[in-house]
Amino acid sequence: MSTILNQKEAELLNSLVIKYGDIVSIDQVYTEFDQYYSKVWLKKFVSKMLQKGWLIRLKRGQYLISNLDTRGYLSLSQYAIANALVKESYVSFGLALQYHGMFDQLLATATSVSLKRQQTVLVQNTKYKYIYTTGKFFYGWSAQRLDDREIRVASVEKALIDMLLFYRTTHSIDLVLEKLSNYHQQIDFNLLIKYATLSTITVQKILGFLLDIAGLDTQGLQVNDSVVRMTAKSDVFNARWGLYYDAYFNQYLGKNYEY
Repeated sequence: MSTILNQKEAELLNSLVIKYGDIVSIDQVYTEFDQYYSKVWLKKFVSKMLQKGWLIRLKRGQYLISNLDTRGYLSLSQYAIANALVKESYVSFGLALQYHGMFDQLLATATSVSLKRQQTVLVQNTKYKYIYTTGKFFYGWSAQRLDDREIRVASVEKALIDMLLFYRTTHSIDLVLEKLSNYHQQIDFNLLIKYATLSTITVQKILGFLLDIAGLDTQGLQVNDSVVRMTAKSDVFNARWGLYYDAYFNQYLGKNYEY
């Protein structure tokens, strides 16, 4: 099939871009042209544009309109796509750290925190994952301008807390420790502690443990007599924080560290 647009196709796509921007839904296509074309014809038009690469499916019923320079490839950043897929969300985890210059690895998964339940969406080899939460934990993000559109991105401090709150693995906790150690001059620790206290006692205890390892101040963290686990498999006890942690972290503990 030829990838060249005929005059009618180009006019229709241009009309959609002018009215809706470069992201359009199938319902908007119907609304815009239903007085001129049947729904059957419009479905075939959308299918044809997908095959030609002029439309890129983001999720069911939602498409990105390609431009001449990027036909068949996404012209939007992962941040913009993540927010476009679920508007009631903000980018967090590694992608947020990448935005702030603290993560330079290629990410196969872009993780966001969302007020809406949404299954993982695969768009051109990137998985867009959404962690559902309530308004209680939907904070610590700001609106930024990127790709000539508004995106929501977690602060460094909230991205680190999210990694301890929503998806705790040995790897993710180790990554938090790495960022605390290597970027401590760029982290607002007053804000980090504040966000931790707005979270859960488990997050506070894990953060305190990590700050101790990194030799950083833990003042402001709340400590009680409860006992918590870092992960389901944690089996080494830290008396100071009342925390069972993974033996993996013993490699970081100094001789004078009490555990």
